[in-house]
Amino acid sequence: MSAAIFLREARQSWRGLLRRPGYLLLAVATLALGVATSTAVFALIDQALLRPLPFPESDRLVTVGGYGSPESNGGAPAFLAPARAMQSVESVGIARTWATPANVARGEQKSVVKSIYADRGFLDTLGLPLAYGRNFDPTEDMPGGPQAVIVSYGFWQRFLGADPKVVGQSLELEGRKVQLIGVMSPRFQWPDSFDLIMPLQLQPGTTEMSFNEWIIARLKKGVSLATASQEAKAAIMPVLLSNTHMSDGWRRGIQQHPPNARALKASVFAAPSGNTLWMFLGAAGCVLLIALINIASLMVLRSLARRHDVAVRAALGGSWFRLASPAFSEGLLIGFMGSIGGILLAWLGLRLLGGFVPPEWLRGETVAAGPTSLLFAITMGLLVATAATALSVARLRSIGLTSELIAGGRTGWSRSSGRLGRTLVVAQVALAVVLLTIAALFARSLQKLEEVPMGFQSKHVSLFDLAPLKAGHEQTGQVSEQARRVIERLEGMPGIDKAGVSTNPPTASQLNFGATLADGRFLNVQYRLQSPGFLDVFEIPLLAGRALVATDQAGSERVCLVSQAFVRKYFDGQALGQLISMQEEGRQVPMR
Repeated sequence: MSAAIFLREARQSWRGLLRRPGYLLLAVATLALGVATSTAVFALIDQALLRPLPFPESDRLVTVGGYGSPESNGGAPAFLAPARAMQSVESVGIARTWATPANVARGEQKSVVKSIYADRGFLDTLGLPLAYGRNFDPTEDMPGGPQAVIVSYGFWQRFLGADPKVVGQSLELEGRKVQLIGVMSPRFQWPDSFDLIMPLQLQPGTTEMSFNEWIIARLKKGVSLATASQEAKAAIMPVLLSNTHMSDGWRRGIQQHPPNARALKASVFAAPSGNTLWMFLGAAGCVLLIALINIASLMVLRSLARRHDVAVRAALGGSWFRLASPAFSEGLLIGFMGSIGGILLAWLGLRLLGGFVPPEWLRGETVAAGPTSLLFAITMGLLVATAATALSVARLRSIGLTSELIAGGRTGWSRSSGRLGRTLVVAQVALAVVLLTIAALFARSLQKLEEVPMGFQSKHVSLFDLAPLKAGHEQTGQVSEQARRVIERLEGMPGIDKAGVSTNPPTASQLNFGATLADGRFLNVQYRLQSPGFLDVFEIPLLAGRALVATDQAGSERVCLVSQAFVRKYFDGQALGQLISMQEEGRQVPMR
């Protein structure tokens, strides 16, 4: 059949379809819902996992590290020198894994922004040129060197008026004058978005094992990830094992999961989302299949309505392609309109629900459906409509066309059509059961998590961040005094019963610290600093001993509180009065 004949058939089919708006709207709406669900999820997957990184030859970028966990590939400053000595790498840099608040001012403008610490090798290794200015120089990268800052392109636009002349001038950062030396590329992306980069200024040959850094390396051309992993293991394993303050469990973990090299995209960008997005895509796929079955059922009914017309065409010698062309023409229109409707619904859903998406999934951008997602939507819509049309055409082939013509269109459902209908119903019910089971299990998991006793009461508790200027708050006593004043003002406000200050809320990530028990055992403990009364805010009960009081301040006897699990694991249930030597300060802290 020529293209001209097919187009004529298509126009006739579309005119007939438009004369039945109820059927058309129902089919298009059904398809649009399935396409919208899958497109919205695919847009998240594309943005979080599939989209290539903005750095040149990003497939050569890796993280070097690991410390006893297959999921994590974090590094430590002590890994930097061994990583730079690896023969498989071209360049190496280091950056902190998290962003911290920073106070910045320029004239009357003031703001609290997010910042990270990195060395000059970080931007050099990523290979994305700066929009303006330069990277840190060797003197700025050394301890005690000149203070400098590199700003993000977004910060440069909104805070500095997009003025290229600000490069080389000073910003007031934490109360001190700091030279602005560069503006990052607008293409730069990072999971934990930030506005400022400040020099890390590590001591050469440092042995610090903080494990709060990314060691970023660019492999030489032609070097495989497996080769780099073997070299990373050989270079970093001796550094890890030379640490005398290492628990037996940690040592066993390192032996089981030694240091390696992992692709930057997998270890830094894709890791925050885990398998959650793939689970969402599976659920969206079930919705799309249900839409396919519903549309197929509608098209089968539609084929029954025009079976007499098909029988007449067959009697006149029409080929099966000619007989099926009206159905495929209708399917094409439904698929296209359903795709457009799905794109609009997906766009609306992402606009309404995008704020609930964890920002670390989005590389510092807002959630949006890109060109790949639009192509995915149109492809899925046309595929589903075509598959549904094929089922209806298969139904046409099962009709006894001669008997249909003799009966004058009064034949009913055949045995084969009944089997097809039952098959569609069974498939739809099965998919619905799978989808409902997934949703029920997910809801039950959330309910179980909600029911887990956390050991504190969070109702009627409000949290806010406070980022005081570092200038004037270098000493512990200065920080404690400011915390005391803030608490006094809060508790004096109407409607506030209790107030407290802590470095971390109860369920947030903790600070890491090294500690040694009196019997010589070394521990990696997680801790938080908090003010007296903080436990009362969350109604956290004390099982033994006393809470922190106002006299527990800088210069007084050092005290701390520990969890019940810590007591059971390390002190056999008796912790009061025991001593812990804190690794950083080398002081003994009595536990009361």
